[in-house]
Amino acid sequence: MDKIFALYKGERWIWDGTIQELAEYTGKPLGTLRWLQYDSVKARALAKKNYKGFWLEPIEEESV
Repeated sequence: MDKIFALYKGERWIWDGTIQELAEYTGKPLGTLRWLQYDSVKARALAKKNYKGFWLEPIEEESV
């Protein structure tokens, strides 16, 4: 099963899905979206005041 991510631009939620689904939705290359999932990208994004770029947050699957 593929990991599900939430895509944010700044602090605003854009969409959620797999990397492939997000690439289709946004038109961004897979490599770019894979890069956005790194913790260092998120830390850099959140450290900047009024950051307007993209970053990904993994969504935890709940076990039933």
